[in-house]
Amino acid sequence: MLRHHHHQRQDVGHHRPPEYQLPHGYDDESGENEDTVDMSLDYPQCDPVFSDYPSSVPQGIPLVIDHGSKNCRMGWAHEKDPRLCFPPIWSKSRSKKDTKSDYVGNDVQATYREKNAGKSSMEGGIVVQWDVEKHVLDHGFSCLGINTESIEHPVVMTEAVCNPPVSRAYTTELMFEGYGVPSLAYGIDSLFSLYFNRPKEAVSGTNLIISCGHHASYAIPVINGRVDGKNTKRVNVGGEHIFQYAKQLLNVKWPNLIDDLTTPIIEGMLHKYCSISNAYCDQLRQLENSSYFHEMALKIQLRVDMALVPSKEQLLVRQGRKKILAARMKQMQLTQTKKRIREYEQNLSSLRKIQQTIEDLDDEDAREVLLENKIASPKTLLKLMVELERKIKRAQRFIQRGEGVEVIEEDDDEEEEEEEETIDEEKYYMLSREYSTLDEDERAMYKKQKFLKSMAEARIRHKQENEQLRKEKMEAKRLLEEEVARDLPAWLDKMAAERSVIWNELSRCKRRKEELSDRRSGASKARMRLLVQQTGGDTTTAPKEFDDFGVNDADWDVYTMISKDDSQNNVEVLEARLSEIDSLVRKYNPSMNKKQEETPESILQNLKHSKRMLLSVERIQIPELLFQPTMAGIDEGGITDMFDMVFPQYDAATQERLAENVFITGGSSLFNGFKDRVYADLRRVRPYDQTIHIYSASDALSDAWRGGASFASNSELLKKHSISKAMYEEEGAYYLQEHFASNGQLKWETSNCPSE
Repeated sequence: MLRHHHHQRQDVGHHRPPEYQLPHGYDDESGENEDTVDMSLDYPQCDPVFSDYPSSVPQGIPLVIDHGSKNCRMGWAHEKDPRLCFPPIWSKSRSKKDTKSDYVGNDVQATYREKNAGKSSMEGGIVVQWDVEKHVLDHGFSCLGINTESIEHPVVMTEAVCNPPVSRAYTTELMFEGYGVPSLAYGIDSLFSLYFNRPKEAVSGTNLIISCGHHASYAIPVINGRVDGKNTKRVNVGGEHIFQYAKQLLNVKWPNLIDDLTTPIIEGMLHKYCSISNAYCDQLRQLENSSYFHEMALKIQLRVDMALVPSKEQLLVRQGRKKILAARMKQMQLTQTKKRIREYEQNLSSLRKIQQTIEDLDDEDAREVLLENKIASPKTLLKLMVELERKIKRAQRFIQRGEGVEVIEEDDDEEEEEEEETIDEEKYYMLSREYSTLDEDERAMYKKQKFLKSMAEARIRHKQENEQLRKEKMEAKRLLEEEVARDLPAWLDKMAAERSVIWNELSRCKRRKEELSDRRSGASKARMRLLVQQTGGDTTTAPKEFDDFGVNDADWDVYTMISKDDSQNNVEVLEARLSEIDSLVRKYNPSMNKKQEETPESILQNLKHSKRMLLSVERIQIPELLFQPTMAGIDEGGITDMFDMVFPQYDAATQERLAENVFITGGSSLFNGFKDRVYADLRRVRPYDQTIHIYSASDALSDAWRGGASFASNSELLKKHSISKAMYEEEGAYYLQEHFASNGQLKWETSNCPSE
C-alpha cells in the first residue's frame, strides 16, 4: 500500500476547490435551454439466460472469466465479446412472496433498485467472501446454460496483481473440487489487456502499466515480459471512491435531489460529463471568470415521474377539494377573528374603566392606579385605547369581506373626523390661582384639574402627531403612485436592485450572528480581542489605581465596532423592509397579481424545474480524486505519486524503456483527459529530452476478457500454462503455472499455509 508521498511539483498541490456560486445573470431555474441535457438512466435489467448450450458451444472450448471488483465478465473463448457482465454481489430474498430464495448480479439491483442491496464477494480487489463467490459462479454458469454436473471446459480466470496466494488457493480448490474443471489458468487482468492490444510487448517487452480499477489503482512495471511484483505499487483509490465522493458532493449541493440521484444517474454523469483536468489548480482559478463558468457549466435534467402529473379530470377534482378546504379555512379564520374582537372589546372596556377611575383622583393616586395596571402614563393609556379601536375596526372589516359585504377600504392611520378639541381655561380655573394660597380642599381640586388638563393636552398632541404622520404617509404614497404610473419597469428594476442589496446585507448579518454564537469562530475571537485590548491586555479582575478609559473620544470607538457585530436589530429592520418591498411589488405589478391557472402542462414544467441541477466545478473536481485522494480525506498518494516510487528502482536504460511504453487500462481510466494528465505529470518527473509514449486500451472495460480469450484460443499456450487436475492433486492448491501474464510463484512455508 502506497501512502501519500510529498513531492516538489508546485502545480499539482492538494487544493480544495472553493465554494463557487452562480455568477450574476446565470439562472439555474430558467426555462428549457439548449445546453440542458437529459439524464434518465435506470437500473440494469436481470441477467439473460442462454439456452443454446451445448449446441452452439463446441466441446472443449475454454471458458474465460474476468473476475473484477465492479463486474464479472464470462464467455466462451471463440466468441468476440463476453456473454455476461454482472456485479459479483448476492442478496437473500427479502419477502416470503418471492419465488426465488436469493438474487445474484444484476438481478439484485433490478429487483431492489439499490446500489448496496447485495453483498459483494470482493474487498479491495481480492475475493474474501467465499460463500458469496460460490453464488456468483453458480449464477454465471447457470446463465450460460451449463446444465452438466461439472464444468467440462478449460477455464481461464483473471486475478489482481500480487493476489495473495491464499486467495488463489481457495479459488483453485473451489474450481477443481466444486466444479470439476479439467484445467485452470490464471492471469493478471491488466496484463491480459496489454496482451490483447500489444501482444509482442506483453510477451517480451518492457512496459509500465497504469491500471485504474474499482477499488484500487496500480503501477505495474513489466520487465522483459515478466511482472516485477516487488516494485509494483498500489493506491487504494478507484472508481468506488470516485462514486462515493461524487455522491457526497451532489447530495450536499442538491439536498432536494437525494432520492433522484440514483446509482445509474451518478455513474452516467461521471462517464459522460466529467473529465480530468490537465492543470487542475489553474482551471479552478479560471472558473472565477463568469464567461468561462458559463462555458463549463452544464444543466442536467433528471427524470420526472409522470405519475405526478395529473390529467385534466384529476386536476378538476383536486381543485374542487382545494375550494372546499379553502372555505373551511376561511370559516375558521372568521371564527378566530370574532373571538379576537371580543377580547379586544373586553380590553378596551377595562382601559376605559381605568380612565374613568383616574379622572376623579389626584396625580399621585392616578399614577399608582396606572402602575398597578402596568401603564406608564396617561399618554400611554390613550395610545393603547386608540390601538385597540383600530384593531377592532380592522377585524370587523375582515369579517365583512369574508361574509361578502362590500367594504370601503380605509387607511388604518386615519381616524374618524372629530371636532377639534381645545383647552377650555375656564374649566381649569383652579390652575390660575397660586398653589400656596389654597387650603386643603382647594389643593386637591388643583391637583385633579392639573391632571385632567395634562390628559387633554396629551390627547391633542397625540392627534397632532397622528395627523402629521398621516400626511407624510399620504404624500409618500402619492409620490410612489406617480413614480409607478410614470415608468413601471424602471420602478420594478429599482425595487429589484434594492431588494438584492437588502438580501445580501441580511445574509451577511445572519452569517455574522451565527459566527458570534460560536465561541471558537474568528468573529467571536475578534470581538473578545477588542475588549481585552481596552484593558491593556490584562484580563485579571484586579482594579486599577486610575482608570482613564473614556477620557479620550477614541476610547468609545470600541463600542461602535462591537455594536456592528450585534446585528439582531439590523436583521429585524432589514426583514421588515424586505417584506414591505415584496408587498409593494405585488400591489403594483400586474403580472404578479395574475394567478396562474394550474394545468397539467404547468405542473409538468414546475416538476422539470425542481428536477434540474447544474454541474460546474464538479466536472473536474470529482475525477481529480484519482490524483489527489486527500481531497476526500483519503490518506493515500495519487496515481502520479506512484511514478516517484517506481522509476528510481531501475537503471537509466530501463527507466527510458518504461517511459516509452506506458499502457493505460481499467474502467476508471475512461475519463476524458486521463491520458493527457498522465503524460503531463510523467513529463514533469522525467528528463526534458526523454521520449514518452502512452498507449491506451481499445476497450478498457472488456479488453482484459478479450486478452484472456486470445490466450485461451492458443491451444499450445493454454496447455503449457494451465494447471491440470493431476497437477492440482500432486502439487496442491498453492501451485501456479507462471507465464508472461501471471503473478510470480511465491515460496510459502508449510507453517504459513492454511490447513486443507
